Amino acid sequence: MKAILALLFGLISSTFARRVGDSVQLEFESPDSEDQSTEVGGSSQSYNGIIIQVRQGLDEAPTIALGSDADDYDDVYCLNFVGLFEASAYDTATTTNGEYTEIDDTRIDLADANCSTTAQSETIFSIQCNNVGDGILTLTFTFIQDEEGDYGLEYIINLQDYELSDEASNLVMVQSVNECGDLIDIDAESEEEDSLDG
Repeated sequence: MKAILALLFGLISSTFARRVGDSVQLEFESPDSEDQSTEVGGSSQSYNGIIIQVRQGLDEAPTIALGSDADDYDDVYCLNFVGLFEASAYDTATTTNGEYTEIDDTRIDLADANCSTTAQSETIFSIQCNNVGDGILTLTFTFIQDEEGDYGLEYIINLQDYELSDEASNLVMVQSVNECGDLIDIDAESEEEDSLDG
């Protein structure tokens, strides 16, 4: 997981491409390993041809796909934003498989939440979901470099105008990371775009 995040952080100098009519909403692409390296902070790095795509097909929740030419894009990892719900007796001290009781009629599927993706700059993009109960969920992603010089993708979750059904309940966001290379050919569209440009 740390390796995935480290790869994600390496996209400070990236290119945006927006596609209409397919599931790719936004794409960040770094130069291929064999191409000239990208200059970042006085040092040259290629980032192994990392491609990040924000995908969301019709009636689907947002997914962020990541692949690298270090393995010819064979291993593609997907960060899936599924939805959220309210829970009682949720153990906030644990981050995976916590014990809880889901509160009836509070589950929100982000596939039905009217989500859209926007590039705010070369290093920041956001996913905004407008139908989260009476609220608006915004996920803001920023490519960052820490004090040790490592790169990563940091994201902030902001939920406005949402009211819990009970003050004692906890809000749980459902997300997952999985290998999805058998479902997504992440570099196919980039190769097609290159052949059209060349």
